[in-house]
Amino acid sequence: MDEHYSSGPGMGTDTAEMDLELMRHMRWCSHLLYHRHNLNFSRNKILYLLHTKGAMTQKALMDELRIQAGSLSEMLSKLEQQGLLEKARCPHDKRNCQLTLTETGREQALLFEKERQDLAEYLFAPLTNEEKISLIDMTHRLMDHWSKTPEADTAAGKENNHA
Repeated sequence: MDEHYSSGPGMGTDTAEMDLELMRHMRWCSHLLYHRHNLNFSRNKILYLLHTKGAMTQKALMDELRIQAGSLSEMLSKLEQQGLLEKARCPHDKRNCQLTLTETGREQALLFEKERQDLAEYLFAPLTNEEKISLIDMTHRLMDHWSKTPEADTAAGKENNHA
């Protein structure tokens, strides 16, 4: 591990310093996951969702993935050209397309899930089950806090002060 990203006795206990160090660590973890372990997996995520949830409309898939319509259309076109999925007009709403996996698409989805499970096992191998539970709890708290806007926190504080 690069010494810039390590913590140790010299780090100190200043809260601001620790907060910045945590940001650096999280950014480095994100960088490693995205680039070194190829977790930019939109293509595979589409295949996996269609495999686990069954046929979906393009709109439902867009909502599930939280991506723009143009980006999804481009990915779907590539997957269709590769013979991994098929598009068909929805029988009950001709304006929407129903997306289904081909047999090759299902095989790719299963392969992706196996690779994802193997990677997760490798990535968290140094942790005990208790540490994993603790890390899950900590990341949930961070995600809950980070998903709130500062304005929402300020408004909630004002409401509590007036109660």
